[in-house]
Amino acid sequence: MANRSGNFAANLTTTVEGTSPCNGKPIYYGEIFNPATVRSVGGTLCRDPFPGNIITTPLSAAALNVTKMYPMPTNPSLTNNYTYASSYPVLDAAETIRIDQTLHNQDHIFVSYNVRDNNRYYTGTPNLPEPLNASASAQDMPTHLARIGYTHIFSPTAVNSVVAGFDRVVNNLYYHSQDSHTDWDTKLGIPSDGLSTFYPGLNWGDIYANPGCCTGGFVETDNMGSLSDILTLSKGRHNISLGAEYRYEQSNAVNQGSDEGVFDFDRNMTASDQLNYSNTGNGYASFLLGQVLYASATRELVGERNVAFYSALFGQD
Repeated sequence: MANRSGNFAANLTTTVEGTSPCNGKPIYYGEIFNPATVRSVGGTLCRDPFPGNIITTPLSAAALNVTKMYPMPTNPSLTNNYTYASSYPVLDAAETIRIDQTLHNQDHIFVSYNVRDNNRYYTGTPNLPEPLNASASAQDMPTHLARIGYTHIFSPTAVNSVVAGFDRVVNNLYYHSQDSHTDWDTKLGIPSDGLSTFYPGLNWGDIYANPGCCTGGFVETDNMGSLSDILTLSKGRHNISLGAEYRYEQSNAVNQGSDEGVFDFDRNMTASDQLNYSNTGNGYASFLLGQVLYASATRELVGERNVAFYSALFGQD
């Protein structure tokens, strides 16, 4: 908990990792250093430590806004001190409508429509409550199936059936941080283009659970039209079927990207120097100071489209 306010005294150990090029004093495992004091000594970039391992310079306003939303520990341990209890139900609803009509003694028509919506609140196990969850997306998969068929009886031994169909399946993967339609970047104090409603991705590594989103959402829409015709002939001991089928399928995929930004904070930004960075510094301390190691943002400008055709003739006895 003390880390939230910039106090990393409990992280400091008595294990010596080396000697500081800046002042010749010992460097300790878990020690954090002030990035504002960086300078070159003997060709090596180095920093001075924060007294008592407590940050004494102003903290980032955006980092404090994130910290307010970050959950409190559920046990007093320094590590593995948070347990998030959650559930992820699957809501599955289906409906079927079919209408049959005999037009004449020899003609029959039917129309059917089937719809199913499979909604998974989470596709995995979330690591943090919303909107901080970064490990589990949600999924909504509606399916629509429509059919219209016509059957004509030429004679007791000759029947022809034609069926036209349309199928539509949408696979929508998204994150619940989108649900509120909030411009999270602006709310947290991060420069924003106003186009994304994902919570920004924040990676500070070390022993912390990283909050924020992802590589964006994903929407895939599959549309398929089909037409089939089957002529059935009965002659003696033979039942002969002759038919043809044609299908057209179009698949459209759109990656929503991560234009909300993914920001990486690393212990390097608060480490002692170039040679002693693996066991000094702290990723969360770098985050509190707004010291970004690197950031990225992507927006997909072009979606992917795949088209497939299928046709067949068949005979059966």
